[in-house]
Amino acid sequence: MKLSCETTSTTKAISLNKKGTAKMNLFGFYYGFIACFFGIFWFIGLTIMDLIYKMFPKYDPTRKIPVLIGNIFGHVLLSLTRCYPIVKGKENISSILGKDDQ
Repeated sequence: MKLSCETTSTTKAISLNKKGTAKMNLFGFYYGFIACFFGIFWFIGLTIMDLIYKMFPKYDPTRKIPVLIGNIFGHVLLSLTRCYPIVKGKENISSILGKDDQ
């Protein structure tokens, strides 16, 4: 596998094959690395919870712990890759929903 770095008009890209047709920009490489690295811990956490659920079927019947593990993984991934959304205009939500401000 040949990895080469070339500059296009706006971004740098890494070529993943000999012909240079499959390209990935540096952000995609960084995002994929972070997702795979923390995905290992996410997978281990869910596997442990699956074993606990098989040993103790009545433990956490609503399965909130795997949802929490997935949410933590998502927040960490979005934060480290600077993809976390910025919500603006929260003060206007009450007028949209028809609730009175008090």
